[in-house]
Amino acid sequence: MVLVFLRDWRSVLVVVLNIPLALVGLVLRSLWITIPEPGGITLTREQAPELFDLVTEVRQALDGPKIDHVLVSDEYNAYIAQIPQFGMFGWLRNYLVIGLPLMHALNPAEFRSVLAHEVGHLSGKHGRFSGWIYRLRQSWIEVLTNVERERDYMSFLFEPFIKWYAPYLNAYSFVLARAQERQADEYSVELAGKEVAAVSLVRLMEKERGLMENFWPNFFRQAKTQSKTPPDPFVQMLGGLDQPIGPANTQKWLFEALRIPTGYEDTHPSLCDRLAAMGFGKEGPEVTALVNELLKADAKEQSAASYYLQELPEDFLLRSNRLWRERIAHTWSQSHAELQQAEKR
Repeated sequence: MVLVFLRDWRSVLVVVLNIPLALVGLVLRSLWITIPEPGGITLTREQAPELFDLVTEVRQALDGPKIDHVLVSDEYNAYIAQIPQFGMFGWLRNYLVIGLPLMHALNPAEFRSVLAHEVGHLSGKHGRFSGWIYRLRQSWIEVLTNVERERDYMSFLFEPFIKWYAPYLNAYSFVLARAQERQADEYSVELAGKEVAAVSLVRLMEKERGLMENFWPNFFRQAKTQSKTPPDPFVQMLGGLDQPIGPANTQKWLFEALRIPTGYEDTHPSLCDRLAAMGFGKEGPEVTALVNELLKADAKEQSAASYYLQELPEDFLLRSNRLWRERIAHTWSQSHAELQQAEKR
C-alpha cells in the first residue's frame, strides 16, 4: 500500500513539475521572434567602391559600428538596422540600407552629410548610452510589429504586456531619442560642414515635395489615355528626382517649411529647429545664404547615385518597377475610371 502510494505520488510530482516547465518552454518559444532582415538588395564593393570607401571613412571618423551589409532599396530613405542573430538575442549584424531615390535627390556632398547623421545614431564618440536607447526603441518597434504579424499560438501570454510596455518605453525615452537626433545632426555638421548639412535637410524636404506636387500629379495624368500602369513608374520617379527644383519653389517651400513647429509625432525636431541648431535663423542673411547654397547645389548635375554607384544589382530596376506597379495599380485604375467619366460628362 505504501509503495503504491509513493509510486503514485512520484507520478503526480513529475506531472506537476512538467506543467510549469512546459509553459516556460511555450513562452520562450513564443518570445523567439525572428526580426526579418531589412528590404533591399545587397551591394558589393565591386558595384560601388566609392560608396564602400565613404562608409568606412564616416564610420571610422564617428567611431561607428562595423557595417556587415550594405543594401540598396527603392525607398526615399537611408538608415542602419541592427538585427540580432538568434531571435531577440545574440550578437548584432548591422545593415546599412540606402534608398536609390534618396541618392538621386542629393549630390555627393549632401549624401555624405546624411550618411554621417545615420552613422551618428550609433556613434561611440560620446558614449554608448544614446546608441543603446536608439537600438532599444527600434527593437521594440520590431517586436510589436512581428507579434501582430505572426500571431503565434502562445502570443496571448505576453502580447498584452508588450502592447502596454511599448508605449511607456516610447514616452519615457522620447526626450532622449530627440536629443539623440540633435546629436546626429551635430555629427553631420562635424563631417560635412554646416552649409552642406543644412542644404541636405532642405534638399530632402523639397525633393519629396516636388514628387508630391509636381511629378505624381503629372504621372497620373497619363491615366486619361492609358488604362494600364506604365511599365516603369520607379524609373520615371528617379527621373523626376533628377530634375532641379528651381528658384521660385526653392524659396516658397523653404519659407513654408520654416513655419512648421516641432511636434510630438516624430522624434525629429522641425526643420526650423534643426536649422537653428546649425546656426541658421528663420529669416535674415542666414536664410538668404541658405537659399543661394541650395540654388548653387541645384545647378550641379551629378547625383550621389551616379557618383557612388558604378552599377546596380542585376534586375534591381526591373524588380522595383514591378513592385511600384503593384503598389499604384489600384490608384491608377481609379484615376483612369474617373478621368474617363469626366471626359464623358
